[in-house]
Amino acid sequence: MAEGTCFLPVEKVRQFVTGVFAALGVPAGDAEIASDVLVTADLFGIESHGIGRLRYYYDRLKRGQHQPVTRFEVVREGPATALVDAHHGMGQVIGVRAMQLAIDKARACGMASVAVRNSTHYGIAGYYPLMAVRSGMIGLTCTNARPAVAPTFSIHPMLGTNPLAFGAPTDEEDCPFLFDAATSIVQRGKYEVLEREGKPGTAGWAIDRSGNDVNDPAAVLGGLEARLSESASQKPPALACHIRAIVKAHRHGFPAHPIEPIVLKPNPSLPVLQPLLKGNASVEAPSRAVPVRPSGYLNQISRD
Repeated sequence: MAEGTCFLPVEKVRQFVTGVFAALGVPAGDAEIASDVLVTADLFGIESHGIGRLRYYYDRLKRGQHQPVTRFEVVREGPATALVDAHHGMGQVIGVRAMQLAIDKARACGMASVAVRNSTHYGIAGYYPLMAVRSGMIGLTCTNARPAVAPTFSIHPMLGTNPLAFGAPTDEEDCPFLFDAATSIVQRGKYEVLEREGKPGTAGWAIDRSGNDVNDPAAVLGGLEARLSESASQKPPALACHIRAIVKAHRHGFPAHPIEPIVLKPNPSLPVLQPLLKGNASVEAPSRAVPVRPSGYLNQISRD
């Protein structure tokens, strides 16, 4: 724990952040949403996207990059889809409304997808899948970002940090599965935290224009870019869990562990389908959103 650390009641912090947004012209209800996303990030231990980012939103609102009053315009819509123009409103408010729209459509259709254009920074991506989880559904969100990431073996910033977040219910109500990460090895917000703490970055996180590692947070925040790297080894297994949970739910819960190997016989009939159809599993498409129950599988991963 850093020397001089000061702890404040969560509600006091929430009230302060809400008040700042309200003073900048954000309507009361929307200010509460934006505040909750920031405070939730800190409660989850994601300091890079917590209340330390309040100044970021303050500056953008003052410069007119974010509009304090959010216009949520549905441009096109189908029973299970929608395209929304957010007119550069508050990203957190847009994220909440878009996910709620997807949840409402999924209740009717079993699945739904909502795309948003002209949005702004919406905080931690993981906030929004948890809305779906609380409704007994799987939730997924992703977003693009400005080019700030050099792909593997490159030195030019061509990609955004482009986070992906996925959540699913488990059989432990208070412990859903949630994956939330940038697709780069690290995100810019991590360097903001390191700069405030006076700590260096880690080798392999960021490079200069010659491809050399850079550990100075001030230099990275001044324009050098984080890079994609195969060394972010925790992300592929998490994505594998994500895929497994989706596949399991959409097949009405086929067991995934252990899985029988496929054995080719002299004259096989549908050799690939045979192991999948064992156990009297239904192959009908779900008529509604089906919550997944993966906690036993995740606990096994933890034990291993």
